[in-house]
Amino acid sequence: MLQVQGKLVEISPQELAFTAVDIQAYAHQVGLKVEASEAEELFNKTQGWVGGICLLLQLVQRQPNVPMAHWLERRESDALLYDYFLREWLSEHPLELKDFLVKTSFLPLIRSDLCQALFHKSMEKPLQLLFSYQLFVYPVEKKGMVYHPSFKHYLQSEFKRQYSLDEQNLFYAQLSSLLREEFCDEATEYAFEAQDYDKVAENLNVFKKPLLQTFRYQTLQNYLEKLPETYRKSHPEWQILLAEVFHLQELCLCFVWWEFYSVARQNIIHN
Repeated sequence: MLQVQGKLVEISPQELAFTAVDIQAYAHQVGLKVEASEAEELFNKTQGWVGGICLLLQLVQRQPNVPMAHWLERRESDALLYDYFLREWLSEHPLELKDFLVKTSFLPLIRSDLCQALFHKSMEKPLQLLFSYQLFVYPVEKKGMVYHPSFKHYLQSEFKRQYSLDEQNLFYAQLSSLLREEFCDEATEYAFEAQDYDKVAENLNVFKKPLLQTFRYQTLQNYLEKLPETYRKSHPEWQILLAEVFHLQELCLCFVWWEFYSVARQNIIHN
């Protein structure tokens, strides 16, 4: 209602992001000299993510003899930035928060109901903590929050370092079941990650009809072709479906060409 009345203004993450000029100005404000080219590179690296920029400049301040170019090397600065976050920020909060962060980084949306289903208990406290800091997340169309892409990458890398391959596969299978009803594409990708092809088949059974109804033949074909050939041979229904989808793709192509031919023909006739 306030927004309709013009009393509430919604600010997007893009509007909150620093530009290269903002980065240079902020660096000057905290006593650092950053060249225009370096500010531009830092912007390209972070997409203006204020939290990441502030943390990276804090690292530069702590080691003034190290040139900025060293920090702008992607692999080096990413690792240092994440290590700094773990040491400085997470040290002030329970260890459970780290587990919350690394696991929710795989969710398409950080949302209360999804978090509760993932951890089998209320996660309101870490959600409130995450939202109150807002260094690493931003809202998405009033549906939930997402991590900044760079930070999401850090968290997922940390998850893979922290958990064994078997534990990762179990987690991916859990995610696949959790997301199947609402996020079919992500659910299927996680089932593939877990190499749980029976679960992939379960997911395909749930949403193959919507994919066909919305003419997403290529998406369905990609999933079917991604199944190992040995699995398809032992489950001939998927081999048959793949052939049918391929045939539908050909029919669509013929239809498109026929429409193009019909329009061109009408133009020639009328001219």
